[in-house]
Amino acid sequence: MRLVTEPIMSYVCISCKHGYAVQDGIIVAWPKTMGELAQEEAHYHDEFDENAADVHQLTTYRNKFYHDSIHDSIRKHPRGRALEVGAGSSGTEAEHVLRHHQVVETDISPDTLKRLRGNLSQTPEAFVAVDGEHIPFEKASFDIVYMVATFHHFEHPEVALAEFARVLKPGGLLVMGIEPNTTYFRPIKYLRGLLCRMTHMNPHEGSKADALMEGFTYNKLRRLLQNPQWSGYTIRPMWLIAGFMHYILEFLYRAFKMKKRISLPKGLEKNIVRLDEFLFSIPGCKHLCWHWIITANRSKE
Repeated sequence: MRLVTEPIMSYVCISCKHGYAVQDGIIVAWPKTMGELAQEEAHYHDEFDENAADVHQLTTYRNKFYHDSIHDSIRKHPRGRALEVGAGSSGTEAEHVLRHHQVVETDISPDTLKRLRGNLSQTPEAFVAVDGEHIPFEKASFDIVYMVATFHHFEHPEVALAEFARVLKPGGLLVMGIEPNTTYFRPIKYLRGLLCRMTHMNPHEGSKADALMEGFTYNKLRRLLQNPQWSGYTIRPMWLIAGFMHYILEFLYRAFKMKKRISLPKGLEKNIVRLDEFLFSIPGCKHLCWHWIITANRSKE
């Protein structure tokens, strides 16, 4: 997508001449046909806004340690043009990346992008509503593609991964952070009804993609990345004891309808994260993590 402004609030792609509507400054570049799950996610996130920093406790050490590693991977890549997929509304990642790179912010939901725009202190290149399985940009448009807690939302992850490879320049960087591990999230999926009742939540509300997903095993991620499009990759485990701690605390908060989430001393969290990192050095323990952080480089061939 290379865009030129047209009168009456629309954008036209120079290459394919396809026109895209603009809603309050957000370019809506959905494909002509979009899957049912993607449509439901767009509608849900248009209507529902959560304070991600509070809900996921992003300011805690157990989160900052791993989010900072994501930011460092992106910061160390040569300055260029970055694409954030599934940006959400908090701007947690965008604020860091915008310090070093030009960024195009995308999400399935136009209203989410409007909220994101209001939360950012820096100005990205554009806000574009897209379906990540059909990214409306030209081949080799970006130096970096990154996302956090997004890849598991795709109905066809292999299709999305191929799109990321297509829009990345040779040698470009892909970062996919905080992706759930099947070890825990498959059982959670089948116990969802019970867990919702215990935590006073309606099992029929919320993100359908989150309700349906089972996460990824290490081997599934490895199979997806063992592709000529990628020249190298890392799959880093995140949270073992810290994961149990995080989700038990969240369960207690919801089950007992507490007024605020439970905070733990930073020193305690540091020691738990250090212990987790040590445990992950033991063969086989990485498969017991709660989440994965994936980086890969686009093949130069």
